[in-house]
Amino acid sequence: MRADKIPNFVKSEGDLFTDTDKWMYLLKHMSTLDKVPTFLDKRVFQLIFKISEVAKLRKEERMAYEASLKNKWDTQNAFDSVRREALVEGIEQGIEKGAEQKSYEVVSNLLAAGKFTDSEIANFATVSEDFVKKVRADLANKKK
Repeated sequence: MRADKIPNFVKSEGDLFTDTDKWMYLLKHMSTLDKVPTFLDKRVFQLIFKISEVAKLRKEERMAYEASLKNKWDTQNAFDSVRREALVEGIEQGIEKGAEQKSYEVVSNLLAAGKFTDSEIANFATVSEDFVKKVRADLANKKK
């Protein structure tokens, strides 16, 4: 249907069966509607209605609205950024902890074998000799 036919559109709310009829009704009556009528309760009609509400704002109101949207988006972006950083940090900590736990297990097994010096174990497990001594002390405390 052409836009020049909108003024001639005379269907009432109860006669709107197609989406085209609903669009024509909305376009003809948008300036007089305060809210989206229930028979136009589809997401697309609600979105169009919100757009028309913003379009009706005076210059000062629109500037305030746009500033509030910008603040909202900035805040959301800041939260999203912090979440991403925390996730990356958590993953890194998990990897480090897992690697340390695996090293602890390897050193523990080599100590249990009783065939290697602390220096050899540190070399095999690619850890420091202090780490080997710490594991040895932990194992000795667990036996008590």
